[in-house]
Amino acid sequence: MNEPPPPGSAPAFPTEGVLVDASTSYELGNELRRQGDPVSAEAALRETLRLAPDHFEARTSLAFLYLELDRKDEAARLYRDWLASGPKDGTRLVKVALFLEGIQEGGLALACLERATELAPGLGAAWFHRGRLHFQSDRIDSGTAYFEQALQNDPDLGTAFLQLSHARHFRSRRDPLIDFFMAQATDPKRPESTRACFEFALGKIWDDLEEWDQALQWVETANAIRRKTIRFDPDRCRSLLRERLVAPHRVWAPSTLLPREEVEPLFIVGLPRSGCTFIEQVLLEHPAIRSAGELPMLPALVQETHLVERWREADQAGAPPSDDELEALRASYREVLMRSIPPPTSGESTRYVIDKNPLNFFHVGVIRRLFPHAPILALERDLRDVLISLYFHDFTHPDLAFTYSIDHLLFFFRCHETLMPLWKAITAGHLRAIRYETLVAEPATVVQAVLRFLALPATGEAGTRLSAPNIIARAHAWQARQPIYGRAPRHWEHYAPGLLRLYPELRSIGFGP
Repeated sequence: MNEPPPPGSAPAFPTEGVLVDASTSYELGNELRRQGDPVSAEAALRETLRLAPDHFEARTSLAFLYLELDRKDEAARLYRDWLASGPKDGTRLVKVALFLEGIQEGGLALACLERATELAPGLGAAWFHRGRLHFQSDRIDSGTAYFEQALQNDPDLGTAFLQLSHARHFRSRRDPLIDFFMAQATDPKRPESTRACFEFALGKIWDDLEEWDQALQWVETANAIRRKTIRFDPDRCRSLLRERLVAPHRVWAPSTLLPREEVEPLFIVGLPRSGCTFIEQVLLEHPAIRSAGELPMLPALVQETHLVERWREADQAGAPPSDDELEALRASYREVLMRSIPPPTSGESTRYVIDKNPLNFFHVGVIRRLFPHAPILALERDLRDVLISLYFHDFTHPDLAFTYSIDHLLFFFRCHETLMPLWKAITAGHLRAIRYETLVAEPATVVQAVLRFLALPATGEAGTRLSAPNIIARAHAWQARQPIYGRAPRHWEHYAPGLLRLYPELRSIGFGP
């Protein structure tokens, strides 16, 4: 096995008798990184920088290689030299600053941001991160000035401030960020969409401070703004529901007995904020499981081809879709699924690729027909906690437009509760329901049961990554990064009095004493 060179030394790059340009050595270096040969990769990337010192992509790749090798000082030195060379691109300076902050090089990160704001004074992101670092070092006046400059340059940065509020737990009303957020949320000169971001942020902040009425007041105002521009179409949901309920069960049955694929999709479905990401993150510790994230592919495929309507009409006419048509649909989905994950590292064998789009709960019947061997995990959670988590969250996505209205939330919950018994009846042991509350309380027990359901061992070549202590540690780490209202069971109880005054219909899902 090759030993890494001592820090500061340069491994030899075999160029004797070979003409190598910067582009070739850069591509070679990245390929060697993918193949798990860090020594040769470092040599190739160093050669790229020797041939082309301003090759930013090679410098970035080498910096991340040093990070992987726990040689952070050398990564910092790479960018210190780069900064001294007088870079001219403000956007690149911001990216480098974020990398440097991640390796605890705050002073160098701030120097990059100062240079970025000099070069590109209209770049809102540079002012935002410069202000953030000033706040972290208690330079409140300058931090506030930089934040205001960021918003002046780019009003859409309200989303970044909302993310900032989620990145920390507020413990005191005296936190100087709160005054800044309050000023922006009440500034009539700010666009409404920007004010809504700050209002959602203040809802989260007051929730941290356990000021429930204040939190609800800000969230109510924010949701009212969002409803003006992000419209939910309940008729479309009714149509989806009706198509599935009137279809005979045989429409969802596989037409032929398909062999198992070497790699199968693993679908995680449920209401948003019911634990889909939680179970995904824990399962990803298993070497045979990878994730494509929340793919829009299946809903798009169903909608664009009018799939359910055509299948139902074909069934009525006694002319089911051909095997070739079904195979083409499978191939289209699989292509996107596999393209959404990076190539496996040496020695890894993938068995399942996760698609955790929660709204695939509308399409479980389609999954059953196209992928009869694909397992489905259906997350379930107390609807009252789901409602709080969704209503307090700013998704700004048309698929989640229902989250800005209590009436629409209740309607969407009813759609989910109507469909899931149907899907459980037709999936013949391929669907497993998981209670979020049990997952939180007993993560090791739940995950090990899921692995048995998937016919996977709890350990693999990677060792005991999914032993009970490691599952619990992974689960606790994930939960610690979530807002309290997004993860804590029975958090709804804090908001029940205030919400019931506004929406007595919430008694239909159990709000109340």
